[in-house]
Amino acid sequence: MKSVRYSATFGLLVLALAAMSLSMVGCSNDDDDTTTTSPVPTLPTSGDAVVAAFETFYSERDIDGYRALLHPNFKFLLDPTAPHTEDCLDYDTDTAIAATMFSGHQGGIPGVIPITAIFIASYPVSDWLPVPEYDSNFGGQQAQWREYTINLLIQRENYGSFMISGPVSYYIVPIETREGGQTREVWQLLGQWDHTGNPGVTEEANWSEVKLLYQPTR
Repeated sequence: MKSVRYSATFGLLVLALAAMSLSMVGCSNDDDDTTTTSPVPTLPTSGDAVVAAFETFYSERDIDGYRALLHPNFKFLLDPTAPHTEDCLDYDTDTAIAATMFSGHQGGIPGVIPITAIFIASYPVSDWLPVPEYDSNFGGQQAQWREYTINLLIQRENYGSFMISGPVSYYIVPIETREGGQTREVWQLLGQWDHTGNPGVTEEANWSEVKLLYQPTR
């Protein structure tokens, strides 16, 4: 697959990635697993905090934080323009893909280039709205959803970057936790619906295609 070309919208992302790359000069080891791990985080208390946490874990390639943020019923709904046989990635499949992407290892397809850095920013284009009960993917769970435009930059080892932009719907769900004898409502990421393959948005690839490249070989 060729690198994705996109407009100057990514100028700030490229500068950010350059700064990140410079900060890592002299600190890398080709034999190391670059996946970041952290203590299990406290879950967010709002939808906006869920999205912010997602961006942090994805950009820092923090697989433990990523796994904790996703709800066990998580689904990543694949863009319909992406070549695939399934309609979505469930929790186990998506987190396995993330582990490969975050680790700097090759994907499931021979010749797929390891990832060295990720930068993502999401910009809301709607309010948080309740998910209808009849929604076949996320209904009946007291979930909410919000439309975002994402800018996603994925740097590959000694190779071109994937630069992806377009609409993605975020779905969140409330859960209750007990802390210090008190019940507390927090939120997890229930799903995402990728539309970055819409005509005129991303020219040669979309987020779904990139994820599928890094699906571990079965």
